[in-house]
Amino acid sequence: MKRRHDMPFGARLLPQGDAEFRLWAPSAQQVDLVLNGRSQPLPAAAGGWYAGTAAAAGGDRYAFRIDGRLVVPDPASRYNPDDVHGASQLVDPEAFDWPDDGWRGRPWHEAVVYELHVGCFSEAGTFAAAIHRLDDLVALGITAIELMPVAEFPGKRNWGYDGVLPFAPDASYGAPDELKALVGTEPRLDGVGRRGGGDGAGRVRPQAGREARQEGGAERRGLDFRGAPHATPGEIGERREQRIAAREPTVHPQRPGRERQRLADVHTAMCNALEHRAHHVLRARAAGQAEERGTRRRVEMR
Repeated sequence: MKRRHDMPFGARLLPQGDAEFRLWAPSAQQVDLVLNGRSQPLPAAAGGWYAGTAAAAGGDRYAFRIDGRLVVPDPASRYNPDDVHGASQLVDPEAFDWPDDGWRGRPWHEAVVYELHVGCFSEAGTFAAAIHRLDDLVALGITAIELMPVAEFPGKRNWGYDGVLPFAPDASYGAPDELKALVGTEPRLDGVGRRGGGDGAGRVRPQAGREARQEGGAERRGLDFRGAPHATPGEIGERREQRIAAREPTVHPQRPGRERQRLADVHTAMCNALEHRAHHVLRARAAGQAEERGTRRRVEMR
């Protein structure tokens, strides 16, 4: 399955064998496109934009020269093979064939999440090497992985929280298609969790709504944290009891009975601990609000 997401900025390949380049530089007097070492001016457009087209293909290198002096990569680069100050590389998003068209996810309460640092997860520290260790996570009982930030950062090793090119996976981890291959392999964990970002890079969050959506006869559910009403401690406790009564623990169907029960007990204990913590946080918040209201009334009386 092919997927493509065109952004209103940066570079994108066009069907006729060209590419469009767009840069927002409202303070610049002139912007040149440096494509495969050759320079050509980018016409100015309204609103501080510079935009133009040129003959190009996936894999070509490009950068922008500002006012004839400063050469910078594309802030919306999808791949920067030579680190954050090097030229960007054109990426064809349709060159990758996604294998997960039939994957429909699993209930959120079954998630056992492993936070994964790509550089530390394997000896090679790459997306490709991480794929070969996913079976170890399956054996551990993990059902979803959450990648620590992978946006392009300076140097070869980093926690990822100071990434500077939010749309480009760091080249020391591998090319964009290798990251896609890791994501496309993850459904064998029966769940996919991802986080990307860093300084200037933002984070990737679930975009789906809480409501169920029908696609091809299969129901898909997502998370929606927008405008969620605050529950009272009593409501939290009531929902907790309902979930415990209806819960079906996440266990691997081929595990021995004793190990299945152990994983089920661990899963139940983790859920109970999280809900217990949420209950006390809400009670503390309510107590703090009540104390604040009492203080305000005493001040008004004076």
